[in-house]
Amino acid sequence: MQKQATVFSQLLQLIPWGVFDRAVAAHRADKGRRTLSTRSHLAALLAGQLFDAYGLRDIEAVMAIHAGSLRRRNIEPARRSTLSDANATRTPEVFEAIVPALLAKLSPQPLAETEKALRIIDSTLVRPGARAAEWARFEKRSVAAKVHVVYDPACQAPVFFHLTCGNSSDITVAKTAMPTTAGATYVFDLGYHDFGFWAALDAAGCRLVTRLKRNTKVTVKGERPIAGETGILADTIVALSQRLSLSRRNPFPRDGRMIVVHRDDGKPLTLFTNDLASPACQITGAAGTSSCSSAGSSSI
Repeated sequence: MQKQATVFSQLLQLIPWGVFDRAVAAHRADKGRRTLSTRSHLAALLAGQLFDAYGLRDIEAVMAIHAGSLRRRNIEPARRSTLSDANATRTPEVFEAIVPALLAKLSPQPLAETEKALRIIDSTLVRPGARAAEWARFEKRSVAAKVHVVYDPACQAPVFFHLTCGNSSDITVAKTAMPTTAGATYVFDLGYHDFGFWAALDAAGCRLVTRLKRNTKVTVKGERPIAGETGILADTIVALSQRLSLSRRNPFPRDGRMIVVHRDDGKPLTLFTNDLASPACQITGAAGTSSCSSAGSSSI
C-alpha cells in the first residue's frame, strides 16, 4: 500500500535540518535537556501555527496524532508541561538561525537578473508580551520591539529581517546588518536619509529611490523633458551639497535626480534617485506610485 505524506510531514521536509542542527550545536540548545529536544520543540511550534492551535493542549494533541511519522525524523511528541518549560527557557536564536536559509529558497535569482530586482526597506513596531518588556522598552510608557525588513515585491516575501528593541535606529540596522544585492533598486523613506548609506548602495551599482529632507540643499543643474509622461510635474538633475559641515565632506558627491509626481490629494511628491537615465515613469513605479498614465499616491 502506497503511503502519502501528510501536509505537516511535507512542511517538515522543507526545513533545512542541517543548518538547524548546526545552530543547535553552536548554541548548545540541547545541553542538559533530557525531555524535549530542540528539533521536537521546533516541530511543536510549527504544528501550533499550521493547525491554528489555541493553546499547548491543542499542540500536544496534534503531535500525538502524528507521533509515528514524527519519530521517523527523530522528533518526539511534546507534552504540554514540557513544552511550556521549553518555551520559557530555550533561546530563540536557535530558531532564528534557519530563517535566512528559508528566505533564500523563496526567490532564487540568477546574477543576470539582479539589475531587475526591487527591494523595499522599512521597519515596523510590534508589541511583545510582558516577559519581553524590559528588553523591548520604547519611550517612557510603552513597550515595543522593531522588525527591520527588506521586502521583495516580486515574490511577496521578505529577503531579510532583523529584530531589535523599539528605539533602535532604522539607518543603523541598514548600515550594519542589512545585506546588499549588487545592481538592485532600493526604495526607502526618510528613516534612511544618510548620505553614507546612499554612497554604499551607489558603490555597489544599486539604484536608490527615496525622498530628501526639507532642509537638504540642492543645486539644480538641468531639466529633463517630461512631455508624454502624465503625472510627472518636474524632472531635474541636481547636485547635493559637497560638504555637510566645515569638517565633513558629503560621502555622496555625485549628481542626483529629483522627480516631482502629482498625487490625488493635491500635494506633490518629490522623489530623489541616483538613476540619471531611466524614464521617470519607471522610477516612480519603483517607488510605489501609480504608473505615469494615471496619478496616485506613494508608499514612501
